[in-house]
Formats: sequence, C-alpha cells, structure tokens
Amino acid sequence: MTQLVRTAVFAPYSPWVDSVYWTLGIEIAFYAVVWTLLWLGRFHLMEIVAS
Repeated sequence: MTQLVRTAVFAPYSPWVDSVYWTLGIEIAFYAVVWTLLWLGRFHLMEIVAS
C-alpha cells in the first residue's frame, strides 16, 4: 500500500511501484513553474529556472 500511495502522489523518495516514477514528480514541478512564469508574464526568469 505504501508503494502505491507514494507512486500516486509522485513522492520523491522510495519505495515506488516502478522505480522510474520518481522523475515524474520532478517533471511536474518543473512544468508547473514554467507554466506559472508564462502565465504571470515573467518569461525573462526562465533562464534562472532552466539552469
């Protein structure tokens, strides 16, 4: 059950149902930041986020 819950919420620590899922949480956070910057019109801050 613990593996299922951690996989469902993309927790960045193990154990997961599949060992590849840890990257999804990182990707979702990155794209949320990118979307927020675009939505706020702060595209000039993208370089800081990407580095």
